[in-house]
Amino acid sequence: IDFMKITVLGCGDAFGSGGRLHTSFLLQSEACNVMLDCGATALIGLKTAGISPASINVVLISHFHGDHYPGLAYLLLDLLLHHEPTQKIQIITPPGGKLLLIKLLDIIYPGVTEDIMQKLPLEFIVYNQHQEIQLDHLYIKTVPVVHSAAAKSHGYRLMLAGKVVAYSGDTAWTPELTTLASGADLFICECNHLTKEDKGHINYQTLHSKLDELNAKSYLLTHLGEEMLQNLDKIQLPVAQDGMQLKL
Repeated sequence: IDFMKITVLGCGDAFGSGGRLHTSFLLQSEACNVMLDCGATALIGLKTAGISPASINVVLISHFHGDHYPGLAYLLLDLLLHHEPTQKIQIITPPGGKLLLIKLLDIIYPGVTEDIMQKLPLEFIVYNQHQEIQLDHLYIKTVPVVHSAAAKSHGYRLMLAGKVVAYSGDTAWTPELTTLASGADLFICECNHLTKEDKGHINYQTLHSKLDELNAKSYLLTHLGEEMLQNLDKIQLPVAQDGMQLKL
């Protein structure tokens, strides 16, 4: 019987509050290994967990902020120099992701961009709002969220190994989250603040009041800021920790 293992490679906010690594989660099944976001420190998270970068089949990017996607550059450089991946690596991204990655590589590792793009078995799959993507072992549904229009922010709902995982990306409260979370085996939801109102992030007070609407089977809070970290005794939902592993 297939199952899914989830490893928290990083669950911090943009500022590394509490010493946490940037956002990245790894979903592993017998058939497919999927990274949800690839923040700047994702490769460190992988190596701390003892997981080979060559085992990654799919990288799914929620939006173009530095704590969610630039780790792709380090991941791909490591694959180029230290591994010889033969299986396709699918990078699923909002529009413009490939060009942004090329620009990033040109800035931080000039001279290697062409080798990475030509020698690695990469496939870029672009998604838009309310899109459904069916891969060999993975189903994805995308929804727009309320964070940054310029960063093309989305959340998504995945089906892998017979389990459903919903992921908010970064967002303030939006009814779209109920579409994502309803009936999901696990809803990984950002919760940057305790009570502070923010145009681009949700707070715990609001999230907790919406649990009946969300209707997920279980929850994992991520992207906690200082206010949340200082008030963990008030939080009644499970909170992610770097290196944490879950089994669905």
